[in-house]
Amino acid sequence: MKKLFRIRMPVLAILLILLLVVILPMYLLGYGIYQWGYRMTTDEIAQSTHARVSFVIATLEAELQRIREVHQEFLNDSDLFYYVNALSAMNPYERLSELLAIEKRLALVHDSSAYIEEATLWMPRLSRMVSSSRGVDPATDDWQAIMGAPVISLMAGLSVYDGGLCFCAAYPPGIWRPDYVPQYVLAIRISNERIMEDLMSFNLNPDSGTLLQSKDQAFWLQTGRDIGLTGNESDSLPARALSADGREAFLLASADSDFLNLQMRAYVSERIIYSGLDAYRKLFTVFTAAAFMLIVAFIWFSRRLVSEPVRRLVDSLRQAESGKLDVRIDYKANDEFGYLYTAFNQMAESLANMLEINARQLALAQEAELRQLQAQINPHFLHNSFFILYRMAKDEDYENIGEFLICLSEYYRYVTRNASMVADLSDEDGHARRYAQIQLVRFGKRISAEFAPLPEGLGGVKVPRLILQPLLENAFQHGFKDTISGGLLRVWYEEERGGKVYIHVEDNGSGIAGERMSELQSRLRDASNANIERSGLVNIHQRLRMRFGPDCGLKVESLLGRVSRFTLVLSNANPQLNITMKAD
Repeated sequence: MKKLFRIRMPVLAILLILLLVVILPMYLLGYGIYQWGYRMTTDEIAQSTHARVSFVIATLEAELQRIREVHQEFLNDSDLFYYVNALSAMNPYERLSELLAIEKRLALVHDSSAYIEEATLWMPRLSRMVSSSRGVDPATDDWQAIMGAPVISLMAGLSVYDGGLCFCAAYPPGIWRPDYVPQYVLAIRISNERIMEDLMSFNLNPDSGTLLQSKDQAFWLQTGRDIGLTGNESDSLPARALSADGREAFLLASADSDFLNLQMRAYVSERIIYSGLDAYRKLFTVFTAAAFMLIVAFIWFSRRLVSEPVRRLVDSLRQAESGKLDVRIDYKANDEFGYLYTAFNQMAESLANMLEINARQLALAQEAELRQLQAQINPHFLHNSFFILYRMAKDEDYENIGEFLICLSEYYRYVTRNASMVADLSDEDGHARRYAQIQLVRFGKRISAEFAPLPEGLGGVKVPRLILQPLLENAFQHGFKDTISGGLLRVWYEEERGGKVYIHVEDNGSGIAGERMSELQSRLRDASNANIERSGLVNIHQRLRMRFGPDCGLKVESLLGRVSRFTLVLSNANPQLNITMKAD
């Protein structure tokens, strides 16, 4: 760390390098984002235009298909066939009435769609024709021209006639020949004007246009600017096309209808599309120049506002590092450095206080270690154990003597094994069970014990040594002091979401009197007071708090004045202790 302070590089130079390291990638990223946005805009406009073109051609296809169905329904109407064949046998009044009825039906067909320009029924054999717009007239030879016109391979009956689309079919159907005279011919002419209205919706500016044409180019409609499309342009997205003179590029979107055998193409000048993006490019250039000027101004102000205050702070830190904790920095300005200088002054003062606090914590740890060592061999407990062995030997209970000796051996092996202040919770649980088993031999049938299984996953939790046995010892010595029979000692575990672990030790003995409970809880609250006398319970409480934090420790309850419950609160998360609690 000291080698870093030997590098003679001014803070201002470091700030300049950091600015370049940060700003240069930012500008490169911004330029990349601009290019990405440029391409994204192109793709979105192309896809949007393609979707609109596909929607228009699909709408036109659906409408013409519906008109074809109306045409076929009218053409194959049995009443129409009857009236046409019966007209020659009717008197003039009846014939006129039927012709007017046919005219009304043709008017309904005309009104069924805005795409229908005219519906006409020719009856060549009766020399009559009925039109939705012209009424009843003598028959003309228009039907022969329509029937003999080149037929687009769209669908049966859809033809190109006189620059427009029409549905035309004869009844009864037959193979077209010059001498063929049908009963009647029905033609529905599609309105070019209505289709042009749909195409005009794409012409939002003068440099755009729309083309609808058949694939053999026998039929076509053009709106907007004509750029001389050949029909061979690519349909990929985004597709591009050039004007006839090759000087201007256009964004192209197209859609085909196999059902209608039509192709629709919409195009718009790229100059119009990207005019807004050009403005953003200029704005980006201006922003770059302004950012450069701001960097220069930042460097100039940093030299005055940062370099000198940082130098003062570094000098003071070096003095504090050398052990001179009485150094202080005077600074009158109310800015960030004023806060740093104030924090430095408080830190120097706190360090002096921490030395004293650290000494107190070490003393507390040593006291806890001493109490642990004192608790390892309890003469009274050892005397009682030998007396139990004496009674078993006198009663020749050799089998239980063996089990008792094994239990007693394991007990003293654990408490004298090493001087470590930390153990696994599984080891503490096993040690408490052995201690309870030894005590139950002493108390006989007066007391029983119930130990819940240690939950899976808690066995490896590190806890201070000998925090569970003193609670059991307290229960046997004080809780069950006056118990003749029916004594029950229960130990169980609870795990809470968030890492908290609760170890409950409960006895149904004599309970804790009110005054003693108040005194005990007061001593637990004031456990951090250096002057307070620490009993075994207070020592356990303080050791848990030192390892797991102030939210943990020992809680004491007396239920109904007969049941005493001691709860150890610890954490399954990482301990918060900063001082290693291990004996030398």
